[in-house]
Amino acid sequence: MGRPLNSRFFDPATGEPGEGVSSVTVTEKGNYTSLATVSFDAPSLPGGVTATGTVVMELRSVASISNAGGSYTAGDILTIGGGAVVGDTTAGTYTVQAEIVVDTVGGTGEITAFQALTVRGSYTALPAKVAGGSNSTNLSLDGGTGNNARVNITWQVLEVDIGLAGSGYIDVADATPTFSTGTLDATGDSVLTSTSSNVILAHAYVAGGTTDLDSDIVKQTGTSDYVMENLEGRSICSLVASNSPAEGQAYIIATDSAANTYWVTKLTAHKAVLQRRAGGTWIYPNGYSAPWTLGAAANEVVSIESA
Repeated sequence: MGRPLNSRFFDPATGEPGEGVSSVTVTEKGNYTSLATVSFDAPSLPGGVTATGTVVMELRSVASISNAGGSYTAGDILTIGGGAVVGDTTAGTYTVQAEIVVDTVGGTGEITAFQALTVRGSYTALPAKVAGGSNSTNLSLDGGTGNNARVNITWQVLEVDIGLAGSGYIDVADATPTFSTGTLDATGDSVLTSTSSNVILAHAYVAGGTTDLDSDIVKQTGTSDYVMENLEGRSICSLVASNSPAEGQAYIIATDSAANTYWVTKLTAHKAVLQRRAGGTWIYPNGYSAPWTLGAAANEVVSIESA
């Protein structure tokens, strides 16, 4: 065979293949009466580490007034918790405390309505209840001119703090966040770190496995034969021009500068033998031996898919 591949294309120098999770874009904030939690799918690449995160919550709505209190004035700015009522021991853990502004009051200063929420807060631990109900039921209000007001409220997800970015993720679908159950479940999309480890990504159906999976190349045994490893094991696999390899087979994808894709049927240190896969304005004919890179395709150079 031609000059064999450099082993740096097989195993990342960090020992952590693929990408990590840098952040989560919240697409639905949900509706909760207690602190939500989040978990992430396990990464596809072998040796990967599952990401972790902590949910930061904000006030969603004032569901009802459980005690209207007295002596309040329209425009009073009230905060949730803070020890205004006996038995209320904590205002939660926050970087910004939620504020509720009194809109209208009755004849004795009892609260009859609040203004639209503008300061929803930022909490990693929610304020404690006064008595009975859930974490968000019967919360005291602190501040203003009056006393003894309490409300029932709901919470929603503000953001996710990433505790451990993890590794081994190939795309955002591979790192889907799942939030705990609420009246309305929150949803979101992961944003990956985009720190490619410059490792060739293969799709192998290893011996004894059940299907083809994203895989690492462990060792090259021939121009078209490699020891490959994924979550289902390790075996020698031969490169084929198919998206549905059989047991003991694998495929590697190359892309030309016009965004057409090819299967790589042979790969050496400098050349990739190509078979047309998807496109329509291919630059190269079947069997063409093109120079390759793990970076962007340009001119005659094709880009090999990387982890």
